[in-house]
Amino acid sequence: MLRALNTRVAFEVDGWDPQTRVGWSVVLKGIAEEVSSGIDPFSAALRERPVFPLAPGSRERWIAIYPAEISGRRFRLG
Repeated sequence: MLRALNTRVAFEVDGWDPQTRVGWSVVLKGIAEEVSSGIDPFSAALRERPVFPLAPGSRERWIAIYPAEISGRRFRLG
């Protein structure tokens, strides 16, 4: 991930609700910047947000994506 700092990146999040059979996908494109030790209000506020990673391991770096483009779609099966 460190090679992606200060470059254009994309981040995708998908979800699925089996009860309603509705799925969604959102793609964010922008510039990645490390905010681990920034003293500006934006960096400090990001680090205060609760984060609940699914993957195990320690998290010592915070990376923010400054969005240039956001797209998404929702779909229903059945």
